[in-house]
Amino acid sequence: MNNNTIIYSPNEIANLAVRYLQERIDNKAYAVDLGHKDLDEIINPAHPGDLISILGRPGSGKTSFMIRWARYRAGKLAEMQDAERTVAYITLEQTVEDLYAFGLAAETGITITDMARGNLTAEQMAQIMGVTVKMMNQPLCFLGHSAINRRARPNLYIDIIRQNLHALEDRGNLNGKPFKLDMIFMDYLQRAPYQGDNKAIALYDVMNGCKDLALEFACPFALGVQAKREVEDRKLPVPGLADAQWTSGVEQISDVVLSTVRPSKYREQGQMFGSIMVEGHAQMLVTILKQKLGIDNVFKWVYLDPALNHLDRLEMKHYKAELDYD
Repeated sequence: MNNNTIIYSPNEIANLAVRYLQERIDNKAYAVDLGHKDLDEIINPAHPGDLISILGRPGSGKTSFMIRWARYRAGKLAEMQDAERTVAYITLEQTVEDLYAFGLAAETGITITDMARGNLTAEQMAQIMGVTVKMMNQPLCFLGHSAINRRARPNLYIDIIRQNLHALEDRGNLNGKPFKLDMIFMDYLQRAPYQGDNKAIALYDVMNGCKDLALEFACPFALGVQAKREVEDRKLPVPGLADAQWTSGVEQISDVVLSTVRPSKYREQGQMFGSIMVEGHAQMLVTILKQKLGIDNVFKWVYLDPALNHLDRLEMKHYKAELDYD
């Protein structure tokens, strides 16, 4: 078989399919779960080439959800002592320092709010310095703009991102061995720079570019996507599959689409949000809108503390079995 061909005979595709399935078996440890029992029961582990879109309105918790997933995955690689794989997080919105603070909050118990306001004691700064030593051993790299190195601000077109991801692989680990990208995260689609006057077409092209990166680097790719404003006019502002802002590419190109909603953004404490009473700010509704080779149109309630970037099971109170969207 010519490696440059895209034509496969029955014999060739049979051999490739067997090799593909054997690789799935051999690399089962590298299938990426979410690290949350309830979600992992209904969401298939992510595999190389998968594009997973996380859809939500501003304040829905999608960034917190994604950075927590990236931190969890990097921690798993550290546990496996795999020094040749890394997670890459591309930020098109927040600075790399802001995103790193999510990990610091989770490790120290010092809230993101206190960090943002500079309300840190000398003892807390010493605690943070100690935690950074531990976090250096977790293979999580960031691509994006820096608050400190503020003059380095290239437009992060997909081709520029591709070049930087290849540079990251080539740079390698501390032992000088090239990296293999284990998973890529990008937050978020609508912030991606594009060329041309038609934003809908341009974002569709960006979506295709993200899927191509998942295939090119042979790893899962998680993409944050903003939902359109009209979602908030509904009785329950839960984004649906067709609710990505300015593009239909999310429903057409993604292998998996999840939506996130935080009830406290829309209801007062003690009010009902569909099936649950609003208590605190950590309740999150995660809905599977699309999942190839798996179930969809199902939801789970989870606990995601935005201040400490901590994901856990939600203790259910005042709960009904179904969501009432009408």
